[in-house]
This record gives sequence, structure tokens and C-alpha cells, in this order.
Amino acid sequence: MRKAIAIDFDGCLCENRWPEIGEPHMDVINAAIREQNSGTALILWTCRVGSLLESAVEWCSSYGLEFDAVNANLPARIAAYRNDCRKVYADEYWDDAAVVMGREMEIPTQEDTKEIREGMLRDAVLRDAVRTWGMEAQQRMMIEEMSELTKAVCKLARANIGAELAVASIREEMADVQIMLDQMKVMFGDPVDQERKKIARLRRRLETAHGRSEQA
Repeated sequence: MRKAIAIDFDGCLCENRWPEIGEPHMDVINAAIREQNSGTALILWTCRVGSLLESAVEWCSSYGLEFDAVNANLPARIAAYRNDCRKVYADEYWDDAAVVMGREMEIPTQEDTKEIREGMLRDAVLRDAVRTWGMEAQQRMMIEEMSELTKAVCKLARANIGAELAVASIREEMADVQIMLDQMKVMFGDPVDQERKKIARLRRRLETAHGRSEQA
């Protein structure tokens, strides 16, 4: 039986602006599309009904996200279990308000909790930046910050300001570029699959280079 994932809409696939539709969470959307491409069935699981539900389905479709069922059980599961229960049955439930219960879990330490909160705050700040200034403006800022990093690296090569100051400048610009890269992830999704392929390609190139070095 195909794996099934039930996905919430407001707050999960997009910012919670109900009854309006908020900014897209491209990382979640792209993750759902990857799951579907691997054969997983997707169910839109939301409190929206009527025209609000229709708008949500159309909005998802505009981002390439289609569903096998909407607020309903999958036909294959209804047939397999010979019932159509009120609760949507799935293997995973993606929901911004979810709390995992009923499993053996380690109680998070104070440091763990602090790290989680900092991560959530960071993510919220990045999304707010994209929402406040817009995708086009932040894309231009990405170009500007990459340019600043390029100049900082060039200064290290010239070493006119001293290596220590040059390295400090590079780190400063790296931080700016990283922040903008993370905003790119908010806009376009996390390129985890592409990165995995490129790391594998780099590893093969290194193996080839090491082999040639050993032969020499």
C-alpha cells in the first residue's frame, strides 16, 4: 500500500493568514512534491471548506502541488479497511501545531529547548524579511551581498589591510550571504537533493584526483 501523508494548509504549506492565504512555505511544498515524486499519496487535510477550500487547492496547484484526496480518505485505504472513518488515515501528518505523543522520547534539556527556540525565531525572522520586503527586493539583496563577499575575498588576496582584518571581513560577509541564502530557501525551497548530487559528484572527482596522485 502506498505511503500516505496528510498535510495541513494554513500555517504549514503557507503562513497562517486565514481566511486569506499567506506566503508560501516553499520548503514544505517542495518536500511534499519530492514525496509525491517518490510514489507517496498526498492528502490535503484542512479546516477550510467551500470557496476557501477551492482557493487553497488552486493555490497549491499553482506551485505544482497536487493532491490524491482533499479532506477525505484515499479510495485504496477505504477499500482495504472496508470503512471510511471520519479521521483521515495517513502514515504521516504534517501540521504546524502537531505535538508528537505516545512515543518513548527523551525530555529535552534546557540547552536543547533554547536551541529549538532560537531556530524557530531565526526561521520566523527570515520569513518575515521575505514577506516584508518582497521576493524581488531580497533577490537583489542576495546579489549585492554576494558581491560584497567577492570583494572581501579579493582584499585577502591583495592583503592590503592585513590578513587578520581581511579574514574578519570575509567572515562578516559570509554571514550576510548565508542569511540571504537561507531567505532563498524560504522563496525557492531547500536544494537538499541538488546539494546531495553535487557532493557525490565532488566526491567522485576527489577519488579520481587522489587516484591520479597516487599513480604519479
